[in-house]
Amino acid sequence: MTEEASEDALIDKEPEQEASPVSSDSVQQQDEESTGDAALDKRLSEPVFQGIQGIDTAQIWISAFLIAVLGVIVYSGIFSSPFHYLDQVVVRDNPAAHRVATLPEALAVEPSAPLPMLTIALTWNLFGESPLPFHVVNVLLHVLNAVLLYLLCRRLLPAGTPEPIPMLAGLFMALHPLNTESVNYIVGRGPLMVTFFALLTLSLFSGAVRREDGLCHVRLGLSMLCMLLAWACDSSAALLPPLLLALDWVLHGPGIGKRLLVHAAYWAAMVVLIGASWAAQDSGPDFNTLVSEHPGVTSDDRADAFMTGMGLTASLAPQTLDHNMPAKTASSLLNQSMPAPVVAVNAAALLGVAVVLLLYRSFAGLGLLWYGASLAWGAYSITAEVPFSERLLYLPMAGIILVIPWLISKATGKKVPMISAGVAAAILLLAAASGTFLRNRVWANEEYLWQDAAEVHPESPLPQQRLGTIYYGRGMAALQQSAQLAQEKQGPAAAAQQEQAQQVFARAEEYLREAHELDPRDPQTSFLLGRTVALLRRPDEALPLFMDALRQDPANFDYTLQLATFLDGRASAAGGMNDRLAAIDYFKRAERLGDLSPDARTQFASSLAATGDLESAQRELALVAASYDYKPAKDQLAQVQATMKALAAMQARARQLLQQDPHSPEGLRLHAEQLVGSGMILQATYVLDQLLRKFPDDVNAWILMGMCRAIVNDHAHFVQEWPNAPASPPGQPSPWIDLARRCAANGRWDASRAYLEFAAGRTPEAALPLVALAEFALSFQAGALATQYLDEATKLYPESPRPWIMLCDIAVSSQNLNSAREYLAEAEERGADAQQVAERRAKIGEAPVQEQPDAFKSVLR
Repeated sequence: MTEEASEDALIDKEPEQEASPVSSDSVQQQDEESTGDAALDKRLSEPVFQGIQGIDTAQIWISAFLIAVLGVIVYSGIFSSPFHYLDQVVVRDNPAAHRVATLPEALAVEPSAPLPMLTIALTWNLFGESPLPFHVVNVLLHVLNAVLLYLLCRRLLPAGTPEPIPMLAGLFMALHPLNTESVNYIVGRGPLMVTFFALLTLSLFSGAVRREDGLCHVRLGLSMLCMLLAWACDSSAALLPPLLLALDWVLHGPGIGKRLLVHAAYWAAMVVLIGASWAAQDSGPDFNTLVSEHPGVTSDDRADAFMTGMGLTASLAPQTLDHNMPAKTASSLLNQSMPAPVVAVNAAALLGVAVVLLLYRSFAGLGLLWYGASLAWGAYSITAEVPFSERLLYLPMAGIILVIPWLISKATGKKVPMISAGVAAAILLLAAASGTFLRNRVWANEEYLWQDAAEVHPESPLPQQRLGTIYYGRGMAALQQSAQLAQEKQGPAAAAQQEQAQQVFARAEEYLREAHELDPRDPQTSFLLGRTVALLRRPDEALPLFMDALRQDPANFDYTLQLATFLDGRASAAGGMNDRLAAIDYFKRAERLGDLSPDARTQFASSLAATGDLESAQRELALVAASYDYKPAKDQLAQVQATMKALAAMQARARQLLQQDPHSPEGLRLHAEQLVGSGMILQATYVLDQLLRKFPDDVNAWILMGMCRAIVNDHAHFVQEWPNAPASPPGQPSPWIDLARRCAANGRWDASRAYLEFAAGRTPEAALPLVALAEFALSFQAGALATQYLDEATKLYPESPRPWIMLCDIAVSSQNLNSAREYLAEAEERGADAQQVAERRAKIGEAPVQEQPDAFKSVLR
């Protein structure tokens, strides 16, 4: 057999059959077996599988089918997986990725992967927001990659190699645990697709140059197209020209010289692509920068040694992997991986072995070169602020897997080594399949996924943060469900949901607190922890966390707006003018950073109105009313306009009275009220002080002065300066009660409590200050605040049945009958009025307790 024929046999596994002379005996035998029909004789003489070619085709289809089936089986668990972490950022919560028309905006998140982002947009367009189609596409790509790797290995192995040996390449690619993150993450579409087109490029090129008598230009053109598509998936496709050169050398040796122009075309095309990419680069954030939250780490520090060391370690010990690796930056793990000199020596040895094997035209050298070059490219691409990811190792794994069939093929023909190699391969495949299947089961549940990550790497803050985020989301869902049930008058169910929400928020706080301790510089963790403790009704702990988050990221719109709404809510609850003014300042900062929602702008206007800046409030509300059909803004706008009209009339009347008499009590009081309504509290106190000095029995002026002092948080000085309230008109409540109610109506609960506690020994109506506060809260439909005051009242006034009676009424109104019975029993033990107890028993459906004879009572005792 000639050298050329030998080479063709090596590549094609279709060795040409040499012609042999036909003997007369054979001709006679054919005549004897002939049916007499030439066409029928020809059909009967053909083998079932069309000779060697037919058998090869059947083996290829069977092997590819087995690889695909096993791959689908081990990844069957991910079809029910939700959108995870990065998928939420890049796909689910990124509207630009939902339509092909907005693809340029989506590429601002991942500029190096236009083709994968295009497929994501198409999938969303066709199937909507369900994650199932995205996972199906990823699994399909992974299975195809495994089959293509098997076909490439089959072409590289010598003719006559047992079929299971090249099949091992596809099986290891399909079952290796290192590939699970790339397949499970939808954002792993890039590595999957670049590997797919890279394998197609190599396979088409090898088929185009397989014969010495000419090139298949169609296959060459398709190969070039696949290389361009690979580049559109990931920049690691730049490695294809040298890999094609190595592949050609392995297949044809010195014959490669005839195709240098062909290789030059591939190299030229790649140089043009790289140059165009560098020219088109801008300073916009890429995907890794977007999801990486490690401030203070410089982007100039390269992590080549880390990348290579982690790649080598992960490839050899995949059981130590977890999807949490993206949370670990190179700078944070560089000291935990191999020392840089050791990595350098190992990498140099790897490349040295690859070169030696290539000199001998061994395709194991091609695999090692593929693996080492891919690792080097990833090491060059990664920086200290970009997290390491298993997805960076998907393409390198396709290269290193080629070494396995090469090693086993060396044992072919030797019985004991062949059996040993087969048993070892079977054990490795079983272990790989089991590991991959178990990892995929973890991926099917987001909570289990991050718990697994926290166990594997307890020093990383991201798993704790993500677990806290999951529980925070569940708590918010429970709160929304509670609000909906309350609207539907399902009190007990709403209360149960409220209690469940508090339990879930407590669990979220545990995880977020742990994440904050591990990385106190992370603004997102501080922000989420602040929101959680605020919902757990600990606002004093929440404020420093919000401030810390904004300090770490001062240009963040969400953090700024959250701080504004938090301070505004605290000001409404406690009546703090300083909080109100700070809230307005943060609202203005948020307005400069982004667009306020109708609800946020309405709240901003409410804060402005509370400080007396009615003109600015009217302007903000008019903007919302003109742009959105938002009823709260329209209602508040009408209220502000009515207030401005009333203040104008009040000012005109006060001016008229004071012109007639500069010391008119009514004129001074109206002027003071107009100043308070306009937010000029200091000027109002001057007018009221003048009025009270001259008319100390003016109860309305006294109440208004107390309000002004409450607004500026100076209520303590008011009770010292004006401790004796004027007499109230007949039939009217005590001035202290009236003043406290007005403070509560304006959200100054601390001042209202202080006034009631001061008046407790002066008027019977304020004998139980917290009970009076709870009554105010109920009249203003603040049931949660009323319950809080009553809970405290049961401890401060242990012998009084009044707090328990009111708690029973609140429980009855919310249909929480079990709690109502307990509260009523407590009130009855404290001597509550029998008539009140009977009325409430009727409401909760209990028969009144029958009085027992004394003798029977003694028996019971």
